[in-house]
Amino acid sequence: MIKRPLAFLLVLALGGCRKDSGTNPDATPGPVTGNYDLVIVPTAACGFPAGPYQTAVVAQQPGQTGSPPSANLRVTLPGGDSTLAMDMQFISATVVRGSVTTQPPAVPFGSVFALFLRNVGMGTVSTASGARGEIQDGTMSGDVQVFQNDADLGTCTSTGHRWSLRAR
Repeated sequence: MIKRPLAFLLVLALGGCRKDSGTNPDATPGPVTGNYDLVIVPTAACGFPAGPYQTAVVAQQPGQTGSPPSANLRVTLPGGDSTLAMDMQFISATVVRGSVTTQPPAVPFGSVFALFLRNVGMGTVSTASGARGEIQDGTMSGDVQVFQNDADLGTCTSTGHRWSLRAR
């Protein structure tokens, strides 16, 4: 009788042993560099149409800078165009926090929509295909202003906006 409960416990214990899925939060992801899609998801309470909004960006980790030195992440539009800029600091090995902003005029996100952003964002870096880092689901607090075919649909201020930086 005692053998069955022990066998059952052994099966349960071994059932938890399997290959790492690559989502281990303790593992250090690769660098966040190269071509990405920045995806902005205003909170549903804003009532904006057709989200999420996506645009191509380039990310780079210039290394240790500042005094005292700190790791940072810089994201711009292709060609170093800082009309859209994310300036993030690594606050741990896998967590970034910093600004997610655009400069006037609003930045195109597709052929119909443009966004003007004034936010502080935070996200966890995970490993994407090709061993590069990416942020799959970050939070954003601040303003998202949406334009559709140059018509201003309004500005929504919230602590519930989301963003991601997906490797291309």
